[in-house]
Amino acid sequence: MWSNKATTKDSKGLLPGRATFGPLFLITSTPIAAILFTHIFVAEGGEWWPLAEKFSTLGVLPTLQAIWPSPFDPTAWQIILTFMAIQLALIKLVPAPTVYGPVTPGGNIPEYTDNGFRSYLITLALFVGGAYAGLWEGGFAYTHMLHIISALNVFSFALCLVIYIKGLTFPTSSDYGVTG
Repeated sequence: MWSNKATTKDSKGLLPGRATFGPLFLITSTPIAAILFTHIFVAEGGEWWPLAEKFSTLGVLPTLQAIWPSPFDPTAWQIILTFMAIQLALIKLVPAPTVYGPVTPGGNIPEYTDNGFRSYLITLALFVGGAYAGLWEGGFAYTHMLHIISALNVFSFALCLVIYIKGLTFPTSSDYGVTG
């Protein structure tokens, strides 16, 4: 049923249409769940009842419109882009041994630089050191969390679209294809 030893190319599961409706459900429900959970913990102090009351009095769509933060908040994008720039620099600058992944069905061997934990420690030291030195407030990410999550929802869709188009038009290796 869920084995990779299937005798046909068609995946069989418990529910019909799972190849279409499962991904569609995840694509639509995950951003909404991320905003709802973040709103409950950041705006409502962890209490779910005020949000439930809003849903019962205003309705689902008006409540979602009322609590949904703008994904185009400049501070949220500054935080996201700064973090991305630092991580990109760390990927390239932190020395580490090269490790190899398993051989792919196309015969390729993925190559990785094993510097993730070192980069994490450097990121943590930069964050704590900057907050301790007064360069930024230690809780700035929490303060802007709703806008950060909303911006990351938009960014994730855009990134997936770019990666999908890149994979179709300029594949990196011989291990590529389209399933639907």
